[in-house]
Amino acid sequence: MTESNQPIIVDDEEVSMKDLFEKGKEYFYEILRNWWLVLLIALPILAFFLYQAVTTPTTYKADLTFMVEEDAGPKLGGMANILGSFGLGGGTTYDLDKIIELLKSRKIIQSALFEKTTIDGKEDYYANHLIRKYDYHEKWADDTTGIKNFLYVRDNIDAFTNPENRVLKILYSDIIGNPAEGKPSMLESEITVLSGILTLSFTSVDQNISVRFLKLLYEKLSKYYVDKTVEKSRETYELIKSKTDSIKGVLDSKEYQLANFKDTQRGLYLKTKQLKEMQLERDVRMLNVMYGESIKNLEMAEFALSNKTPFIQAIDLPIAPLKPQSSSILMAIITGLMIGGILGVGFVFIRKIFRDAFSAD
Repeated sequence: MTESNQPIIVDDEEVSMKDLFEKGKEYFYEILRNWWLVLLIALPILAFFLYQAVTTPTTYKADLTFMVEEDAGPKLGGMANILGSFGLGGGTTYDLDKIIELLKSRKIIQSALFEKTTIDGKEDYYANHLIRKYDYHEKWADDTTGIKNFLYVRDNIDAFTNPENRVLKILYSDIIGNPAEGKPSMLESEITVLSGILTLSFTSVDQNISVRFLKLLYEKLSKYYVDKTVEKSRETYELIKSKTDSIKGVLDSKEYQLANFKDTQRGLYLKTKQLKEMQLERDVRMLNVMYGESIKNLEMAEFALSNKTPFIQAIDLPIAPLKPQSSSILMAIITGLMIGGILGVGFVFIRKIFRDAFSAD
């Protein structure tokens, strides 16, 4: 076989790379030819992001940090066994997650909402300040259920009517957010596990609203948590104190009877009268022993109560002025062009694939 009849062997890889390069050029020029289509798709996306940036109100984020000092129960040592007999012994580590759950509970938030505070020179319930700042009256302009121009005039939540409860639920939902509806939370929390420091953040359209609400929330949370943590110990303490006071009252009465008996008899009385004196003296001695033991129990109960009481300490309270947070128009343009451009190029790319597939057939 001559050289001219030798088969020509071509590297498959070389052919594939060449075809791929040619195909790439073909799609590149297809995109260039249809630049107007890419722009047409990108413009609505760009307009959407610009609209969001322009219409999103400026917000102010306030931060508050605090810590919970763990109780001194474990430091009681051998006294813990004695206190245990009164239901006062043993130490607990405060659950930071529990505090966060309490923070977002309706009970704590509503207690802050119905605290009167002064904002912009006007004293009113915080809930009413929130209604005005967020223009709820405009949102409720067409409402026919009684909340069109609603403002709170009382804080007796148990006696609220349906309209009052409805507004309360709206405010609560807006504060904690609703992920199912895509509604962001105004209130956020973060725990630093190693240090045990909790950070609360509240974001609103007014810096005074943000600062004041965090302070109110911290005050309500601190009081409620401390009261509930020591509730049982305080009840035990009050019970022991009541019994101690009762014993003291009986002891004083018996001592007075004994002294009065001796004064009236002036040392001239019969054996039957001596028996009465002996009984009174016996009662006084017994009551003195009982009173002494009761005093010791009361002191231990008081000591245990003070050691069981959690100490919630604010580290940094929010103060005005706060740095305003607003959407960047430049970032909106960049984001809109990137997303719109990718969608536009993708449309042209997919359209050519389909065209080539149908033309081949």
